[in-house]
Amino acid sequence: MSYDVFISHSSKDKETVLRIYESLSHRALKCWISLEHISPGGNYMEEITTAMNSSNVLVLIFSENTNSSEDVKKEIRLADKNKLLIIPLKIDDAEPTGAFDYALSACQWIEFYPDSEKALDTVAAKIKDHNERIGQLENEVLKALEQDGVIEADDQKYVEHDIGVEKLGLTESQSKAIIKRVIKQSIRIPVKDRELYYLNLISEMLEDGKITSLEKRRLAERAKSLGINELRAEALLEQEIYKKGIADIPRSISAPLPGEEKHLNAEEKHTCDDGYKLKSRDTGQLADRHVESHVITDTSGDGNDVDFVDSDEETPWEYFQLGNMTVGQVLDSPDCEELAGYIAFYAVEDEDDIGSVLEQLKKAPPTALIKDVVEDYANFINIDRVGELSVADARSFSLARVIKKIITGLSLDEVQRILDKTHGKTKVCNAFIAYWPDTETDDEIFDDLPSPDYFELGDMKAGEVLAHSEARHLIQRIASFVEKSEQTVRKYLEEANPNRFVKDVVKNYQNILDPDVLASMNISTARDLELGKVIARSFNIKNLDVITKILDTAHGNTLVGTAFSRYLPK
Repeated sequence: MSYDVFISHSSKDKETVLRIYESLSHRALKCWISLEHISPGGNYMEEITTAMNSSNVLVLIFSENTNSSEDVKKEIRLADKNKLLIIPLKIDDAEPTGAFDYALSACQWIEFYPDSEKALDTVAAKIKDHNERIGQLENEVLKALEQDGVIEADDQKYVEHDIGVEKLGLTESQSKAIIKRVIKQSIRIPVKDRELYYLNLISEMLEDGKITSLEKRRLAERAKSLGINELRAEALLEQEIYKKGIADIPRSISAPLPGEEKHLNAEEKHTCDDGYKLKSRDTGQLADRHVESHVITDTSGDGNDVDFVDSDEETPWEYFQLGNMTVGQVLDSPDCEELAGYIAFYAVEDEDDIGSVLEQLKKAPPTALIKDVVEDYANFINIDRVGELSVADARSFSLARVIKKIITGLSLDEVQRILDKTHGKTKVCNAFIAYWPDTETDDEIFDDLPSPDYFELGDMKAGEVLAHSEARHLIQRIASFVEKSEQTVRKYLEEANPNRFVKDVVKNYQNILDPDVLASMNISTARDLELGKVIARSFNIKNLDVITKILDTAHGNTLVGTAFSRYLPK
């Protein structure tokens, strides 16, 4: 059972305390008070702790008697630990001393006399306002939890700071405590189910018969968000790799199945060598590397040029490092396909489009540099291109040094610090808005770019798109609807009859109209793709204003099917 307010008091002030309790109850507040709620023979400490854990506000009825009450001191300490809002209500002229003076120094005091009714109105308003804000935050946490019972680190940071602190005015510690409490109280996926869900993710990663370091890193992040122990997550991954015969496990291990209690010890961890120095947690010694490193970073100081320069810093597949590697070094590397995936991201912003990258490399001289032979690679450092990336991508692809070249006024460490603490869905340009270069001319250009909606674009002819002065922008927009690379979409258009419609020649273009496909999409994607009219048609909703309101107010991670559940076709 939850309460609007926990009333803390000295038993010696019983008459006044009961009057205050009744008055607050008459103001539609659910109050907990020991005089009324602790049953004879009940466990005093246990019942107080339970009630405190079920409240968000503590009203302290302060008097001379309170100053000497050890029980009230304990309640204040417990309230502070649970991050409750404390409202001191003075019923006499006594001033707080000792522990009370320290604990209540930052609180806003309310005088019960001379106008007790006005004082109680003020107290009630504060309680209701605080509980309303907490209710809003709890709803945001539940929205983030509703998909699979877990909340991602980026989403938690967003809910905690952007919603709890910035929007609702709660303190950071209150926001954290509320999120922790909601997560603890919510119906969580059982451990076995979470591990089975994680195993399904692994199976999806292993469908092509291999797994890259980037995919391993993403799986590790997902395991953490699911609450799976790091060592256990690695054991489950190795188990699936072994089952599919992708690679032999270089040590004797019987990987635990979901539900078993066996875990790996520290010495069994990290035995695979992917070409980097691996540090043992126990010995601190560095293992030998079997691949020569070709690490290129910026050491120019101000970071304002775009030269590719040498460095001994170890940053795995960083942009400048790859740009200065030779074609031969990439093709001969045992991690060739993974390298190609990073190059593809830098060149065409699609890490899965490695085919075209490998094709370019195989046609180039072995001694040529990547930055010189891969189309658009050197063009990656572009204010608009980098600015539109998400912070999550910037972290995944180690873009701190790239961002440092674009902006001024921040050190490399400061750039990395901003990336680490910013919500992953934030655009890079917004994360560094105070430092991002002024591009008014570019903004005007973007304002003039054609922005046809899904239906308008689908009704354009293939030849019309290719001949358009802003063909690349239109192709990018088509690619976003079908989740394919620009090159793949361009290939569809170029190979099609120029008089055929985009919706007929681009594979999967019309899939988005399927209510089931649309329902499985999250709200943030629907907003980004401006799918209001698509939702109206697929779910047969006549009022576009209703759709716009739901898209604007629903949490980004909420599924479209959940947000529009009342409109879903039977």
